[in-house]
This record gives sequence, structure tokens and C-alpha cells, in this order.
Amino acid sequence: MDKKIKYLFIKLKLQKMRKKLWHDLLTLMVMTVELLFLSSCEKNAKDPTVATLPVSQITYCSATVGGISEGGGVLDWGVCFDTTPNPVYSIYLPTNYESFSSRGLGSYTTTHWGLIENTTYYLRAYVEYYKSLNGQLPHGMTSYGSEVTFKTQKLDSTIVFNPNLTYGSLSDIDGNTYKTIQIGTQVWMAENLRVTKYRDGSTIQKITDNWGFSDTTGAYCNYGNKATYVTTFGRLYTYYATVNSHKLCPTGWHVPSDAEWTLLETYLGGSNVAGGKLKEVGTSHWLSPNSGATNECGFTALPGGSRYAGNFYDLGSSGFWCFANDAMCRYRNILYIDSNVSNSALPYVDRAGDCYSVRCVKD
Repeated sequence: MDKKIKYLFIKLKLQKMRKKLWHDLLTLMVMTVELLFLSSCEKNAKDPTVATLPVSQITYCSATVGGISEGGGVLDWGVCFDTTPNPVYSIYLPTNYESFSSRGLGSYTTTHWGLIENTTYYLRAYVEYYKSLNGQLPHGMTSYGSEVTFKTQKLDSTIVFNPNLTYGSLSDIDGNTYKTIQIGTQVWMAENLRVTKYRDGSTIQKITDNWGFSDTTGAYCNYGNKATYVTTFGRLYTYYATVNSHKLCPTGWHVPSDAEWTLLETYLGGSNVAGGKLKEVGTSHWLSPNSGATNECGFTALPGGSRYAGNFYDLGSSGFWCFANDAMCRYRNILYIDSNVSNSALPYVDRAGDCYSVRCVKD
């Protein structure tokens, strides 16, 4: 009996060893095929090529940029730039690259805006692709085209008001003077607010860091942290400064409500056309084509951009103006490509460090 049990035990052990052997052999065969395939790919694959195109149509805040990419295995391609040489592509620097991943290989160009005026930039086209090295599984690689440099134009700070209208004036607690204009039954500021104190004399906190700011008392920033923009575009303010303080505007003035913006738009013929009638004419500050801009009401809307998620966006292409709403930060938005006025909400009410322009209306 003992011998029989011992025999069965040995037989079972041999069967397990045979199964493991076949499993190991099969695994070895699969790995061999994979390595041969990868090796073949590595020998036959050709790295994609990339070239940087010359920069054109340079303004104070934008430039037309692009590149040429050829080859296989490409995941993403575009251009990256910085104010120092040898710029690198990184998804963690969203304002420092333009991606063309949905446009196909070949030549690609686009107008990138939000650049800083009178600044030298270094730019390279890039491609991101998979490649196998030394028989290893493929992993991401990035190649760059040659580096080119360009310098943005100096900002013309002169605002183009409507010469056919009569403007009033208003001063804030800092001594800044603004033009004002009557539109229908309302009187509006004809320039963006640039004050650094509340009307009771208390100082508004200034933001200069890119991340980690959580506002609960009110704050402001300058676009790109550059004082050079303040005279033309004013300053950008947080939700708490514009809405919760109730003291941002000069005495006798206030941050407009949704209803007051709607009244303005209705007087001008509705939100589909009001944007054109509000915008400053020409392309000194708005990007081309600045569609529909007449400034016939004298409001002289300017594209002051915004601070969003710690970065600055849309100078020259968009204007954002906060209006009073106790539930969340809301704003009116006007673009360079049409005559609309859109009514939008801050995507995340807890993103308290985001900043927008302000226009005050008379009580």
C-alpha cells in the first residue's frame, strides 16, 4: 500500500513538472518571438524627422508658428517655446507649447497668442514617438527641430476711444482716472479697473505666484505679472475681490450684476451683436480680424485676458469681465473672432485664484 501511494505521488509530481516545463517552454517561445519582432522593428524603423518653420505675423502678444514632421510612430507633434534657449515640450507647461496631434503629419502652422510683449522667445518644433531600444519594450522619445528666435512687438498703450462721443471721468482711491460713458440709462467705466485698494483704503492682496494660492479675502494680479499692461488693460481680480468685498469700485459705483449686463446687451440689440458694438476698433490691441468691432457705444472693450489655474491666457484674443453673483464667479466674455457677448461661469467655484477684468457701473 505504501509503495502504491509513493508511486502515485511520484507520478503526480512528474505530471506537474511536465506541465511547468511546457509552460516555461511556451513562455520562452513567446518572448523569443517578441524580441525578434522588436529587434526587427528597431532595425527597420526610421525615426521621424522634424523641422521648425520660420515665425511670421508677430504682434505684441501673438505669432504664427509651425513645423514639418515626417515618419511613423508619432504620438504628438507641435512647437514649444520659452524665454530661454533650448525649450522643451512638457505637458506641465501648458502655455509653452502648441500641439498638433489631431492634424496629421506634414506641415502645420497656427497663431499662438498670450505671449509677453517686447520679449525674445526661443522656439523648436517637436515630435513625440515610441521607440524600442536594445530589445526593450517601446517607450516615449522626443525629437526637436532646429531652434529659431523671435521678438514680440512692443505694446502700444494708447487706447482707441470713440472720437464721436463725449466721455465723462472718474477717479479711484489710488488716483487713477478713467473715462466713463453713458449707454442708454446706464453709465459705465470705459476702461478696465486698475485699483490696488478697496474704497475704504484697505490694501488688496497681490498675487504673483503661479500655484497654491487660495483666496478668501480678495486679490488682484497684473497679466503675466507685468506692470507694463496695467495702463491699457487694467488689472485682473479674483471672485472674492469683485463680489464678496462689495467695496472694489469707487464710491457711487459698483460691480455690475447679471441683470445690468443684460440691460446693456439688450440696448445694443442683443448678445449676438453687442460684442462688436462694445469692442475697441482696430487691431492695436485685439488680434485680427477683430470681427464686427465698431465701439459705437463708447464702451471700448479690451482683450485683457485672464489668469486661470495659475497661468495667464488670452491676452489680445479675449476679454473677461466679472459680474456680481453670490453663488459663484460668473463673467461676460467677448472674443476677437465674432460680435457675441457670452455669459459664462467659472468652471470650478473653488478655483479662487483665477482673475478677470472688471468694469464698474454707476449706482
